Amino acid sequence: MDSVFNTAYKLFCKEVIDDRICKNREIFFLTKLVNIFRSYIDKCGDREGEEGSRYKAGNLKKRLQKSHPQLVFHAPGRRNRSTLVFAENLSAGSLAEHLIMSEEESSDGEKGCSDTEEERYCASTSTRYVEESNHVKLYRAAFILKNIIKDVPVFHTRWPPTADDFNKEAIIQTVPYELFNFFCWVLGLSDEPSSESLRGSIAESYECKIDSIAQDVVYLSSKGQKQTPKSLSLGILIRQLTGSAEVINVLNSFGHCASYDTVIRHETTLATIQSNNQSFVTRDMVKNQPTVLVFDNQDYNEETKSGKGQTHIAAGIAVQRQQSQPDKREPEGNISKRKRSLTLKEERLPAHHIGKKKSLDVYHLSEYISTDIAEHSRQQEFSRKLDLAYALCKLQSEDNGDNMPSWTGFNTLLHPDVPAMSTISYLPIIDNPITERIVDNK
Repeated sequence: MDSVFNTAYKLFCKEVIDDRICKNREIFFLTKLVNIFRSYIDKCGDREGEEGSRYKAGNLKKRLQKSHPQLVFHAPGRRNRSTLVFAENLSAGSLAEHLIMSEEESSDGEKGCSDTEEERYCASTSTRYVEESNHVKLYRAAFILKNIIKDVPVFHTRWPPTADDFNKEAIIQTVPYELFNFFCWVLGLSDEPSSESLRGSIAESYECKIDSIAQDVVYLSSKGQKQTPKSLSLGILIRQLTGSAEVINVLNSFGHCASYDTVIRHETTLATIQSNNQSFVTRDMVKNQPTVLVFDNQDYNEETKSGKGQTHIAAGIAVQRQQSQPDKREPEGNISKRKRSLTLKEERLPAHHIGKKKSLDVYHLSEYISTDIAEHSRQQEFSRKLDLAYALCKLQSEDNGDNMPSWTGFNTLLHPDVPAMSTISYLPIIDNPITERIVDNK
């Protein structure tokens, strides 16, 4: 029913809920509010047949709880009494003043607590609904957080999310600051009733743990339909470390990570993107920069009946200095989320013959490289003095009991211009052993 009578409902909320209950702090019985809302339906001409006259009080209550969580719905102890509706900031003095004024006003059928019997009941129970119990306050707080969590956007713009999507900004986007602040107050990490985010005001270790708990709440509130950075990354991590579907499903049953089926589909789509990318340069690499390539053999000695058919591949990495940022290359278009397996095309590398073995032409290189020992000694003089200084300092520190850094730490302290951190990129897998010549040619 949330989509019907919208025009009448907006006008009703503005003139009755906002102006009279929230602003003027009037008190209404729920039955009275239903009758007033029905009159607004007639006035706006938003009736659909006879549904307006049969609009139920329960539907109006649910609608008001969603749009106005600051309203209090107090159920009287006597069953023959209607539910009282008033603002949460209503004080005992305002309640008494309202009851006295309601006695002097004429009953027009729309004022809350208008007849004498209901006014006496309001006065006798004023203390009960002014002094609210804690569970009512917790219920309202939970309802507010529920609506906030419901509006949390998906952290990735397209499927599948890649490494660029798993960052601190994605976590901040997934965890609303109201939920983050709530856990800070619950855990006693902050006593400040701030209307802004408390990030940065607590220890980083606690901030990481709160983000973890909050992401679980967001994931569970959507019944696993809205993935979070934690749910996907933790599932992939457990998959790579253990390869066990049981472990992933156990963690998923506790709400910590995505299901095994989701993890497999995520892996498959990532593999599809990688297989479609024919370029040797990965997304993390910068073109036209000095690069160190490292390859090694990876043998998966599976148990087979004949001993054949085992996996022997060549895996490589590329190492670059972080001199500039890599180009942002968008992943391919939408890929199906339902694929759980990937069939790769068999690639046969062309045969390669190394030919006649060649040796190093030392005589030719001697024309460009000096063989004078004295010239090389001059270039090594400063380094030799540093090595001698390190040896003397090491002996002195051992006699005095002082801590002396290692040879690498000693030279690092003397050279403050340490190169920047390196970027390591994983290269495409070569489906052949590294010992074969055709892999060297590749």
